[in-house]
Amino acid sequence: YGTEVKSCRAGKMNIKDGFARVDPDGQLRLINVHIAKHFTTGGWFNHEETRPRVLLANKQEIAKLKKQLALKGLTLVPLRAYFN
Repeated sequence: YGTEVKSCRAGKMNIKDGFARVDPDGQLRLINVHIAKHFTTGGWFNHEETRPRVLLANKQEIAKLKKQLALKGLTLVPLRAYFN
């Protein structure tokens, strides 16, 4: 989704209420992060603002996080987002 990247680079991303979890299918997903719609793109090509987003991580990292989340009852909370 190119409009998501453009909005993030413009500083239109809010991770205040966001968290991450491991889905039963083994994917790491970012939940409740708001990325505003891109202002110059029409509604047809824009993205949903608060949809779950897949985070890139290798299998070992996901397994480690899943184990710690299940044993200790922790929550994965995003603190920062970086874009070039």
